[in-house]
Amino acid sequence: MKKQRFNKIISSILVGVTLCSLAACGKKGSQVTEIPDGPDYSKYTDTFDFSGYSALSDGQVMKDSMIYDMGQTFITKEVLEEYKACGMTTLLCSSKAEFRGADHDEQTWRQILDWGAELGLKIIIRDSWLWSISSQTTPLIGEGCEFATEEELDEYIYENHLKHYFKHPAYYGVVLVDEPNAAVVTGGAYGATYRSLVRVSEKYGVKSYIHANHTGMNYYGVYSSHSPTQEHPEISREEYCSIV
Repeated sequence: MKKQRFNKIISSILVGVTLCSLAACGKKGSQVTEIPDGPDYSKYTDTFDFSGYSALSDGQVMKDSMIYDMGQTFITKEVLEEYKACGMTTLLCSSKAEFRGADHDEQTWRQILDWGAELGLKIIIRDSWLWSISSQTTPLIGEGCEFATEEELDEYIYENHLKHYFKHPAYYGVVLVDEPNAAVVTGGAYGATYRSLVRVSEKYGVKSYIHANHTGMNYYGVYSSHSPTQEHPEISREEYCSIV
């Protein structure tokens, strides 16, 4: 299953690069320039899942540390229909509709799942605890850690999180912390969370897409906006990818 997920991620990247290349470089007036030695997709019949970084908004936006309220919410079924009409097949939930516990007053995530099922869209859940735990820079499993064993972590993730949403017909996956830097990646919790989600999903026969959006890397290490701590000096792009 890991290989399938990896291939799916690579396929999504390739289709994005291909589409951007054709749009930006392939056209000259009414002429289409062929790419020398490029792949032939003329008989390709597979489909791709598409999502945009445009999660449903509650109408509040931030600019220069100031919050502005637009006076209306865009977390509606009608907006989700427009999203689908744009060609999207999956929706990544934002912090405005995250899972904060089965008994928490905030249940917008559940409504979005139900709308997704009605409209034929798949939903990527943002779970506040998974986001937080995958972002810590210290180990998650082991002596003196939050969990003693992988089995203990797996049980906790299932009982308190996945079982509340991953059997829903619109469920597609979950998202880990966005753009982890070198300190997070080498800390151990990020990878431990990912592997636990894989194990639990496989155990219960549920396909889970784990959205792991990695930080921008150059040839020498992380960009300055994602600088690691002194305890974790810059790591190479190859090291970053191998650890992840």
